[in-house]
Parts: sequence; structure tokens; C-alpha cells
Amino acid sequence: MSQSKTVVFAIKAVSNHIKRIFSKYPFTDNIEEITCMHYAVIHFIYNNRDKKIFQKDIESEYNIRGSTATGILKLMEQNGFIRRIPALQDARLKKIVLTNKALGIYCQAKSTMDEINEKILTGIPEDEVDSFFLTIEKILHNLQEFQ
Repeated sequence: MSQSKTVVFAIKAVSNHIKRIFSKYPFTDNIEEITCMHYAVIHFIYNNRDKKIFQKDIESEYNIRGSTATGILKLMEQNGFIRRIPALQDARLKKIVLTNKALGIYCQAKSTMDEINEKILTGIPEDEVDSFFLTIEKILHNLQEFQ
């Protein structure tokens, strides 16, 4: 691999570009407090609505520290996107549930996110997309061993 190609910087550049695109879409116009990460958490909870979701699940899904997840979830709760409900078996555990406000945002944003995803994948054959996800899984595995 060329010395000028650095995976870390390439991933960061793609991430920054996606955040910029995300912030320009209409569903964020009247909702100044939503971020790409907030939407990601809403998306995760929505797609796992048949399960009980706790903070540790968010930490694991997005590979973030507890303090980071706490900050994200506190802000999401303040902004009315989630509620944290004490678990019956242990009041220290808080089940995270989406509010109607978050469900409305999810419904608005889903088609936009699908559109962004489709645009990102334009002209890329399915086998290359599959290879990309295999590579990402290997990168995540390598990073977990690196810590």
C-alpha cells in the first residue's frame, strides 16, 4: 500500500462528509438538536424495538465509552427523543425507549437515509459492497485487539 494512503484518514474523511450531508437534509431544519449520532441511536433502537435496549447495548453497537454514551443519552433525553425507564429487576439499569418525537424523526429521516445510502453506493457492484463490509468487520476486529 502506498505511504500516502492512510485508512484512518480515509475513514475520517468519509465520516465528515456524511455528517455534512446529513446536516443539510430537510428533517434537520426544524430540529436543531438532532445530530447524526442521535439519529444513529434512534435507528438502532427502532430496529431493535422487539428487544430491551440498555446503555451498554448502545456502547457496544457504536464502540463508544460509557461516559460518551451517557452524554449522548442525557442530551437525547433532554431533547425529548428518548425516555429511560428503570428495569424491574435492577433499578440501576434503565431501558431506553423512543418517544413519539423520535419516532416522527425516524419516519421522516428513513427515506432520506436510504437515499444517502443509495447515493453512496452508486456504481459500486454488490460484490464490492459485500467486500467492503467484510473489510470493515476485520478492521473493527483488529481495532478491538489493538486496545
